[in-house]
Amino acid sequence: MSSTQPAIGRALRLITALILICCVVFVAIGFVKTSVSIETTSRTDRSVYVAFDALTNATLVEYWMEGFVSLESTLSRDVPVGNQSTLTMVTGGDTLKLRQEITTWEVGERFGLHFDSEMTGGDIIVQLTALESGTELFVRSTFEGATWWWRSLFPLFASGLKATQQADYDRLAALMDTLETPLAGQWAGVDAAGNEQLFHFKSPEAMDWRAASDGEWFELTNLRYEKGWSADTMTLDLSGFSSPPLAGQTLYGIISFVSDDSLRLDLEAGPPGREDLRPDEFSASTIGLHRVR
Repeated sequence: MSSTQPAIGRALRLITALILICCVVFVAIGFVKTSVSIETTSRTDRSVYVAFDALTNATLVEYWMEGFVSLESTLSRDVPVGNQSTLTMVTGGDTLKLRQEITTWEVGERFGLHFDSEMTGGDIIVQLTALESGTELFVRSTFEGATWWWRSLFPLFASGLKATQQADYDRLAALMDTLETPLAGQWAGVDAAGNEQLFHFKSPEAMDWRAASDGEWFELTNLRYEKGWSADTMTLDLSGFSSPPLAGQTLYGIISFVSDDSLRLDLEAGPPGREDLRPDEFSASTIGLHRVR
C-alpha cells in the first residue's frame, strides 16, 4: 500500500469536514441573522420639501433607480399611507416584482414603505434633514429573506446592496438639483392690504384658498389652477369660483420663485378668455408667499 494513500484519505476527510462546516455555518446564518440593515446618506442642495416631492414622485423613479422596469399602482387611497404598488425591476439578470405599501408619509420629514416578494421582504425609511444649505437624505433599508436560504444569502450580499442603494440615492440627489421647484403644497403670506392668505395647491391642478378679510376667514375650495409660460414669464391662472365677487371670473397671474420655499404672486381678475388682463410685471399688489409644508 502506498504511503500517500492515508495522506490522501486524511485530506479528503478534512475537505469533507470543511464543506460540512461551511454548510452548517451558511444554514445557521439564516436562523441567527434573520435580517440585514443597510444605511446610506446622500445630500442635495434643494430644500426638504423639494427633496420630498422628488423622492415620492412615481414618474421620476425610472431616472434614478438601477434596473427599474415599471411601477404600477394597485391600490389608491385618499391619503398616501396605505397606497400600494408593484415595482418591477431587473437585478442580477433576473426580473423581480416587489409589492409595496406606503407606511410613512410626513411631508418634508420622513417617507417609508414596506415591500415583499417571493424571496424577500422588508422596509425602507428615508429621513430628510434640513441643512444650512440643502437637505440630507438618510436611508435605512431592512431586508429579510422569505426562506432560510435567502436569509443566509443576504448577509453575504450586504456590501453590494449598500453600494447599489448609495448609487441610487446619489443619482436621486443629483436629479433633484435639476428639477423645477414644485408648486404643490401649502403656501402662506400677507397681501398688500395686510390680509393673511393661505394657498393649498394640490395635484393634479386642484387647489383651496383661505383668505382673511376684515377679521373674518373665507374658504374657497375645489378651485382649479393652471401653471404655464407666457413669453419669459411664468403664469398661474385660478378658476372655478362659484360665489361673488369672483363667480365666473378667472384670476390671471404671474409667479416667480424666489427660492425653493418662497415665491411672489400677482393676480388680476377678468372674464374667461381675457389673458390680456394678466399683469406684465409685479406690482404693489404682489403677494409674497412662503411654503409651510
